[in-house]
Amino acid sequence: MDARHKRQQLWGIGMVFAVSATIFWFSAQNGEASSSLSDAVTLRLLKFLLPDLAEDSGLFEIARQFTFWVRKGAHYLIYCLLGLVCTYTATRNEERTVLKAGLFALIYCALYAAGDELHQFFVPGRSAQLRDVALDTVGALSGILLFSWALHHIRKRRQTDKTGR
Repeated sequence: MDARHKRQQLWGIGMVFAVSATIFWFSAQNGEASSSLSDAVTLRLLKFLLPDLAEDSGLFEIARQFTFWVRKGAHYLIYCLLGLVCTYTATRNEERTVLKAGLFALIYCALYAAGDELHQFFVPGRSAQLRDVALDTVGALSGILLFSWALHHIRKRRQTDKTGR
């Protein structure tokens, strides 16, 4: 492995660690803190999307209804990012095909999602949800497929540039 691949792999490992640590940090919040953060994010999102809606016109009630979707969207997106950085890191090994790298990333992400939910089971005010493991895994798969698609097109473009066709 040359120095460039080694640097890329170390950067990737750092990113996998950072995203995994972020997930762990969010999961370690107790139920009250987690709900409060979700409500605040939802409220800010709604204020951004619907700036003309006054707070006294039911904005808080609307926010409560959207909080579930914001939470599930956050699950999906953070695991999409984890799947992407895991696949990037796994493809830095020259001997590993993209398919093997994606499979490795999917297994890591699914196991991390299951461990994350198990961790939440022991956090006050939180619970373990099998549907969250499924959603997290689908998010990771999306990130893996996105990275694989992008890598395919980058390699195809490089091949075209080399051959001139």
